[in-house]
Amino acid sequence: MKNPKKSRIEIEKRLREIASELLSLNERPTITKKMTLEEKLSSYSTDWRNLYTEGCAEICLYAEKLYPAHSGEPSRAARHGVLLMKIAHYCFKNFQPESGDFINYLSHTIKTEFTRAERKESLDEMYGGIKNSASTVRIAREFLDWSEQNGKNPKIQNVQKWYCTCFGVSIEKLQKALKTEFEISNTDEVYFSTNDKQLSLFDTLDSNYSDGEKHVADEDEVEKYLSEIDARFCYCQERTKAYLAALLTHRVFTELENTKIEKDKIAELLRNLSFACELESKRVAESFFGAGEFFTQEQVAAWFGRDKTDASRTLKNFEKKLAEKVSTMS
Repeated sequence: MKNPKKSRIEIEKRLREIASELLSLNERPTITKKMTLEEKLSSYSTDWRNLYTEGCAEICLYAEKLYPAHSGEPSRAARHGVLLMKIAHYCFKNFQPESGDFINYLSHTIKTEFTRAERKESLDEMYGGIKNSASTVRIAREFLDWSEQNGKNPKIQNVQKWYCTCFGVSIEKLQKALKTEFEISNTDEVYFSTNDKQLSLFDTLDSNYSDGEKHVADEDEVEKYLSEIDARFCYCQERTKAYLAALLTHRVFTELENTKIEKDKIAELLRNLSFACELESKRVAESFFGAGEFFTQEQVAAWFGRDKTDASRTLKNFEKKLAEKVSTMS
């Protein structure tokens, strides 16, 4: 293990160097999802593995810098040691120079995967470690396959209910399996219908579900849709704009985090949008692009003396107005 007293700047510099050196080796062995991490690593040359080993040590130190331990509790890096090794392999294997800075790529991946793992732990605790039967898991997998094939968002409660009604499936079993096996919670947010397809406010960004992978979003489509949202925002009452702007900015970041759009591009997409230029919206942006925890919707609402319920209601009302605009354009 490298010297733990190394500064964050020194660690970041060495990680960039390792990523560049690994890239220059240009090794692309055949890797499958069924292979263990050890089997994957054995597919590379000795030089690649040596650099990777050093890189893993540096990433462990870097994660400790990002999320240091507090009040005698183990740090997030210590709690997710095995996951951190998988993150290291994923980042070193998939990073490309056109993606931007390796450190931004790495820190975003660490944050996303740590959050996902902790959400899974919370669900496991909630359900007391109960395992679903093979038949229940199969129901969930078949639903996810159907959702992907038909361009539906599996998180939408109405989609889940419609599927269960058509195929004679228990909604309770489906929702339990989605939560405990696939970390998917249903939502009862307001949705509107266009050409019989269920859409959420940002359905263009999250309708293409892929188990275990970040969603792929078309940047041109995302930019177009964000412009429509911004245009509708401009017609809102001045007294509510600051609050709505902060909520919209938070919502956009939450959705874009599930795509493969890099953070630099996300910043570019939002740079000229009115709702993203409000003072509190910039505070949300700083939280998203920073190395710490991203604010929750409830925290954003609290800045304005509101609660989570009020925030959800405000966004629902905006969704309705946006839906009206879309319907008049179609």
